[in-house]
Formats: sequence, structure tokens, C-alpha cells
Amino acid sequence: MSEASREIPLEEKRLAAVVPADQPDLVVRLRETIEVLSNSDAVQAVVESRASIARGEGLRSKDAIRGLLDGRQ
Repeated sequence: MSEASREIPLEEKRLAAVVPADQPDLVVRLRETIEVLSNSDAVQAVVESRASIARGEGLRSKDAIRGLLDGRQ
């Protein structure tokens, strides 16, 4: 593998990604994406959030968002 390539270990598999030298943070973003997509609860939360936003039910204030985030910790 070249210097710009990285292997991302998955359950019993390996995923190789070619990362442009000018985007070293891309590997981190790819790992985060894989983690989210591997978590069915997280994927369901994204689906539900998108549907809520489409219905106009999204959070609109910073305080509402902070309250939601504080409740998850």
C-alpha cells in the first residue's frame, strides 16, 4: 500500500481506502462514517431525524440543540 493508503479493519474484513495526501483527515471521517453505519440504532436515529426535519419538526434554537445533546451524555 502506498503512503496515501490506509486499511480500516472491519469485523473479519479489511477495507482499504486511498486517501489524497492533501486530505489526511479523510481516514478519520471514513472511520466515523463506518462506525455510524455499523450501528443500527444510529442509522435509525438519522432516518428518524431526517423524517422529522422533512415534516418541519426540526430543532430551531441553539438552546434546544444543547438540551438534546446534554441529555445524551
